[in-house]
Amino acid sequence: MSTRTAVLAKFTTADGAGHDRATVPAGETWILKSAAIMNNAATTAGWQLWVHTADSITAAVMVSSGSQLAGSGTVVSMWVVLEPGDVIYFLGGVASVAVWLSGTKLAGVAI
Repeated sequence: MSTRTAVLAKFTTADGAGHDRATVPAGETWILKSAAIMNNAATTAGWQLWVHTADSITAAVMVSSGSQLAGSGTVVSMWVVLEPGDVIYFLGGVASVAVWLSGTKLAGVAI
């Protein structure tokens, strides 16, 4: 596996609830670098981006949050390392929020 920027996950929310969106597979380490968020709904979306361990108990951290007016978007930069089993969770607040998460996929486990 070469080291380069890649799409880690892309999705559009089907409801306003939060959902696990991507899990780092065994044998990989991810670096979450950016989130592009576009609110395609007719109302304002209060969103939250979290990362958590597989058990959701050891650690859960809000990486970013914001409020997007209808029809508006934003790109948020970050630097978060995720190990195998770690999960990216997104709460969109409303349906029709499109999200594109980019970063780096590395072979091996972060230690």
